[in-house]
Amino acid sequence: MVGDEILKSVGQAIFRRMRSSDLIGRLGGDEFGFFFPEIKSAEDLAGIFAKLKEEFTLLNQPTGIEVGFSVGGVVFGPEVQDFHKCYTLADQALFQAKKMKNTIIVINPQGETILKATLSWKIF
Repeated sequence: MVGDEILKSVGQAIFRRMRSSDLIGRLGGDEFGFFFPEIKSAEDLAGIFAKLKEEFTLLNQPTGIEVGFSVGGVVFGPEVQDFHKCYTLADQALFQAKKMKNTIIVINPQGETILKATLSWKIF
């Protein structure tokens, strides 16, 4: 039940912080997919997730459970037309971030890491 409440809080945080141009969906379990058509850099992407973390923190009451928050992403431009390739790259980045825990990893369309940062995402 606590997991369901945490997922609801994530949903509320997303709703409060995202723009109308952003496309967000739950992929399954505790994974969400985000498409930000106006993002130009990895630093912009990191800023969005920092704001999302702040909103999530405000919505949660202490439960005694440590919640991690890992982010994997890919920054690409109009030259990349293959959604499946972008999804696969983002999934690879997320897999790396989850192994390191509480990390954001952003890669480019060639699979090169362009941003890697450990985040203070311990919420409770």
